[in-house]
Amino acid sequence: MTLKPSLWLFLRTVLGILIALTVFGYFWQGYGEGHWWSYDYDLSLAVPLTVVPCFMWIAFVPLELTISDECLKIRYAFRRAREVRWTRLMFWGNGGEATFLLQFSGVTFQIALFAFPRDQREQLIDLLKRRFPLHRAKGWSGISGFR
Repeated sequence: MTLKPSLWLFLRTVLGILIALTVFGYFWQGYGEGHWWSYDYDLSLAVPLTVVPCFMWIAFVPLELTISDECLKIRYAFRRAREVRWTRLMFWGNGGEATFLLQFSGVTFQIALFAFPRDQREQLIDLLKRRFPLHRAKGWSGISGFR
């Protein structure tokens, strides 16, 4: 099984959240504090609205995510491809609001699952639930899972 990220899904989610927070802040300061943002300040918001999605795509969205019976192959932008055997899986699960974690002995992968179509996400979760139910983390401390 190969999962393919969708740039559209990713941008829709990340920019949607950033723009919603920005609009909330604009009206909060405008109506609540009487301080309306200037045109130049509005233009300066283009920097975080560009940099944050780019950083998140590079850091958390694998360009290649291939799952076989024996191993997981994963490759992020600007990093070498990794191949890890399933026998090394220690924990898996949702690591918070934006990332899904796969902790293997020696390496942990943080993945922005929202960048993948729903059916592919569900296939991955179903596979992990079926094959590794005892490895599902109850919680996370940073990138280390625990039961």
